[in-house]
Amino acid sequence: FPHQLVMMIPVQVLVSELNFHQLKVVLQQYNPETRSTGMITCTNINGTARHITNIPDEIRRLPFTSLTARALFMNKVPMTVRFKFDLANYQTGQFSVDVNMDTLNKITINPIAEPLGRFTVKDGQMQQGAAHIEGDNFNLHGTVEIFYSDLHITPLKSDSAHGELKKNH
Repeated sequence: FPHQLVMMIPVQVLVSELNFHQLKVVLQQYNPETRSTGMITCTNINGTARHITNIPDEIRRLPFTSLTARALFMNKVPMTVRFKFDLANYQTGQFSVDVNMDTLNKITINPIAEPLGRFTVKDGQMQQGAAHIEGDNFNLHGTVEIFYSDLHITPLKSDSAHGELKKNH
């Protein structure tokens, strides 16, 4: 996690505000159950990180680094994120994040849903989505709200003979 990396810097760091523009983040994850890789892309990332430090007195004064940003999920869907990194508990990686996302259709979500979630969206469209997640080095928990219309999801399972995904009835 970013706050853990800052703590590893061998000199004192104190950045009150860091603005970033036009960043891109790509996350690829292989799922051995589906024998495929899902790729999540966020582009046009613009935002601000506040109170980046590894100085103990500064951490006691203000124990969090915050990061807010706007981006395009999968190069298309507007989204906002608000991270809060717990500097006082950096060893365990404690953080929280709030995510809000705009309209999402099956063409955008299926390249992720099929390999990683083992489902495919046959019909429907997400009108809006929101999530609040808290986590650390070992655990994640939270809530996800999805508002949609005419949603039809088909669960998938691995076809061990051919290494492909097929309908799971």
